[in-house]
Amino acid sequence: MEKLLTTKLYIPRTRPDLVPRPRLIERLNEGLHRKLTLICAPAGFGKTTLISEWVAGCKRPVAWLSLDEGDNDPIRFHAYLVAALQTIEAGIFENVQAMLRTSQPPPIESMLIELINEVVTLSQDFVLVLDDYQVIEDRSIDESLTFLLDHIPPLMHLVIISRSDPMLPLSRLRARSQMTELRIGDLRFSTHEATDFLNRVMGLVLSEEDIAALETRTEGWISGLRLAAISMRGRENVHEFVATFSGSHHYVIDYLVDEVLALQPEDIQLFLIQTSILERFNSALCDAVLEGSNGREILQKLDEANLFLIPLDDERIWYRYHHLFADFLKQRLVEKNPGVIPLLHGRAVGWLEQNGLINEAIDHSLDGEDFQHAAQLIESISPDMMMQNEFDQLEKWLDAIPQELVETWPWLCIIRAWMNQRWARLDEAEQYIIYAEQALEAETIQKPVEGANVIRGQAAAIRALVALNKTRIPQAIEFANHALNLLPVGHFNRAISMLVLGMAKGANGEYVEANQILVEAYRDSLNVGNLTQAQNILLENGILLEKQGRLHQALETYEEAVQLTYSKTEIKLPHASFASVFMGNIYREWNELDAALRHVKEGIEIGLPFKMVDAVATGYAVITRIHLALDDLESAIEAGLIAGRYVRELPGLEPITITQIWDSEARVKFAQKKIDEAASLFLENNPCDVYDINCFGEFEQIIWARILLYRGRECKNVSDLLKAQDLINQMLELTKDLGLTSKTIELLVLNSLVLIEIETMDGALDALAEALWLAETGSYMRVFIDEGDSMKALLREAETRGIAPDYVSKLLAGFETDRVPVEITSVHSLIEPLSERELEVLRLLKTELSGPDIADVLMIALSTLRTHTQNIYGKLGVSNRRAAVRKAEELNLR
Repeated sequence: MEKLLTTKLYIPRTRPDLVPRPRLIERLNEGLHRKLTLICAPAGFGKTTLISEWVAGCKRPVAWLSLDEGDNDPIRFHAYLVAALQTIEAGIFENVQAMLRTSQPPPIESMLIELINEVVTLSQDFVLVLDDYQVIEDRSIDESLTFLLDHIPPLMHLVIISRSDPMLPLSRLRARSQMTELRIGDLRFSTHEATDFLNRVMGLVLSEEDIAALETRTEGWISGLRLAAISMRGRENVHEFVATFSGSHHYVIDYLVDEVLALQPEDIQLFLIQTSILERFNSALCDAVLEGSNGREILQKLDEANLFLIPLDDERIWYRYHHLFADFLKQRLVEKNPGVIPLLHGRAVGWLEQNGLINEAIDHSLDGEDFQHAAQLIESISPDMMMQNEFDQLEKWLDAIPQELVETWPWLCIIRAWMNQRWARLDEAEQYIIYAEQALEAETIQKPVEGANVIRGQAAAIRALVALNKTRIPQAIEFANHALNLLPVGHFNRAISMLVLGMAKGANGEYVEANQILVEAYRDSLNVGNLTQAQNILLENGILLEKQGRLHQALETYEEAVQLTYSKTEIKLPHASFASVFMGNIYREWNELDAALRHVKEGIEIGLPFKMVDAVATGYAVITRIHLALDDLESAIEAGLIAGRYVRELPGLEPITITQIWDSEARVKFAQKKIDEAASLFLENNPCDVYDINCFGEFEQIIWARILLYRGRECKNVSDLLKAQDLINQMLELTKDLGLTSKTIELLVLNSLVLIEIETMDGALDALAEALWLAETGSYMRVFIDEGDSMKALLREAETRGIAPDYVSKLLAGFETDRVPVEITSVHSLIEPLSERELEVLRLLKTELSGPDIADVLMIALSTLRTHTQNIYGKLGVSNRRAAVRKAEELNLR
């Protein structure tokens, strides 16, 4: 992450010659008990000046952040936000700061939760000011502030200064009296204030008539009055000037800018116009751009003359122009000397590079249309930015470069390819790889072999990911190996290629080699500091171990994945949600149902703020099976409905997620004695041929085989039983060849139950004995117990014949264990009980999720959520969310 500019955190210094505005100061003080103060008006209405005056007399400590266009990067914005808050009290928000520094920062909402929790620990009330918020165009930043306002602690007050309304829930805040607003009508100078400003501050001697005329014609616009006063300095006939000062806002501005510049010496005019290309500047940067040596002296003169120069720090080293003034200076430059603009930007680039401000150097290279140099700079910092997940900023820069240059610049093409692969635009990713390869072949200047190899290696890594995504396993292995041959050890994308290779080897049943590759990839990821990738590799390794029936080793791997946290914090990484859910499923298989439920719920809680929908959906599918194991059909149905909504309303879920949800839905139907409905549901979800088995799939046909078995057994339908047997045998051949022990055990269990119905007990016991032999090492239980009385009777027969006596005895004991269903709700103290949907909403109200996020989780409209929330408040007899949560705890509502 780029070094932060501390001058953005300085509170603008108040001048001794300010026009006092006690009526506005009083309103600002009165608004401190509300969440937000919004100062919104066009440029030149004294917004920042007013707040800096108020801050000077405010008894609370104040954090200040001056925003610019570069802050539209969410990571950069929040890094500056944290830095501003750290001026309140030293040593705070270190956890959030550490999260922002990771190579793949977590969702901003997770950081905000951590930030809010730390704010609550502060010892005093304070104010946070965000100046020039109108430059923010990134919607995610608006959403971030909305979340902050929804959960803002009482000791914190937010002030936003902006030229336009921010995209925040202003209507809601206004209706709830949670916001103080100062707008154009409030900020205009009154006649009394205009008189004080023009005659005392600006040193003029104007009549009441002239002041009234200026005040009327500028409509109290403070910068208009200032420009008018500057234009009148040295004039003999001030009254004539006032009489001719007219026109609409824009014409007035054009006229005044010309008048102001015309009254300045030529060297000052040149300085103002040519330095207008700079968003912020100090004397050294100005000297570099103008090739001069008197920048410090000129800046001092401009500062003393109040010529729209705004200091950014107390030492008056860094400055910027008033935005409106800068805009017109730039326009003047375009009109008078457009040919010099690229030269000025080039000089700025040179100075910024030398001083390590590469991001700003890139911006000036683009503004000066030196696209070649911009491309070189982007290439130099892109690896670090890609590791830190700064793809949004890279995309903005690449969008500003002509497409024909991007297509002939190998590194830029590779960046584009990674972006497209990341966003699942696979065809576009392949096209940019082709551009990169063509560019390498067409280069007339020989590049170092290492550089070309890295580009080709990254191209191969992307193609490996695409091939794996499309289940083209041989291609994935080929591309991954090619990438590993080309990418040097320590390259940040090398571990990705190893992950692909490990997953592809696992899909081929080459588990020993796959495990070795994944372990090495994990170490490489840790070495380059990519914790999120390291966790993802652990997760994939755990899945492979689980498929092999090595449940104990898989559990240990998932536990290791869960324990990975962001540096210096206890915040869990996103894929901990999957790991916790998968741990819970292993405990479910071991019949340790309390531990299972605890881990799955933890996984869901981790996954919700990160929007890990696959983990959350899988979690509810596992909870469905846990409740079935507890003989709590009502709760199983409830959890199954939630899981079902995910698979039906969210496209793009992983195949393993979808299969788990279908399986849990079918099992609920079995428990309800609705086998035909289970069959219809499965066929509806699987429009393809259910007998077409894909060795790289999730073997969802096991669900159909169980349906055929149950239906054939209940209806004495031999045809269904024979179909089940044929389907099971086909899948067994594949699962055994691929070493998929977990699936093999489940299929052998089903096969034993089919054989009881259509053949002899001996055949059934042979299949069961093989299942027991494979399952005992992994301590499988529920795969047997979930099959109910038929399996219990078969196990008793196995016991009499001495088949795996210790293990069978343990399994039979599992059938006999009494289970107490988990209590879902207690409504005895309510006049009207909460509906199932309202209980679901209530559970989410207990989390840190905002209203819009809860609506997203439940996949309902925000207006529908509000209706549910109001119904909950009414039934509980409360008026807000916090009170509802407290009352629910008192009533033991869950």
